[in-house]
Amino acid sequence: MLRTLKRAAKNVMFAFSQSNLMNIYNSTTHAEWQMTWWRGLYIALIIVFAVLAAAAIAMYIVSLNKRRKEGN
Repeated sequence: MLRTLKRAAKNVMFAFSQSNLMNIYNSTTHAEWQMTWWRGLYIALIIVFAVLAAAAIAMYIVSLNKRRKEGN
């Protein structure tokens, strides 16, 4: 299984390296990351949903402790 994944990754990398895509890169090329509005929205949504998930887990734990105390 792992050998198959390695071979597939190697084949993809070889295909990219031999394609015309590599003609636009040279030793002076550098990548510049730019924050677009949709990336900011995407990151904000990830944070919002992570906070909501943490709050839901915390409320579930509190409700379990409350049930346990009422049961005794």
